[in-house]
Amino acid sequence: STLAYVLGGYSWQHFDLNASSPIGDILDWDSSGFSVGGGLETAMSSNVTVGLEYRYSQFSKNDFSSDIGAPDDSLTSTPSFHTVRIGAKYKFN
Repeated sequence: STLAYVLGGYSWQHFDLNASSPIGDILDWDSSGFSVGGGLETAMSSNVTVGLEYRYSQFSKNDFSSDIGAPDDSLTSTPSFHTVRIGAKYKFN
């Protein structure tokens, strides 16, 4: 049998960007956002399943301009990720 599913929810990530001068180590921040996606999981036997999942995560915009003395919105980040997972599971019962 095959299980199809969708997912959605809250995401949190810590970012740490090491850059050369004049920025240096100031780009170190936490950001929250959302994740959405879906997947398929298929039973290969009574104990083994294999699956494929896609997930998109987007985090809130962060403005670092004032940290380097630049005008607002001249150094910003709005991180996002696309993730694909392929996996296998074994049930021990």
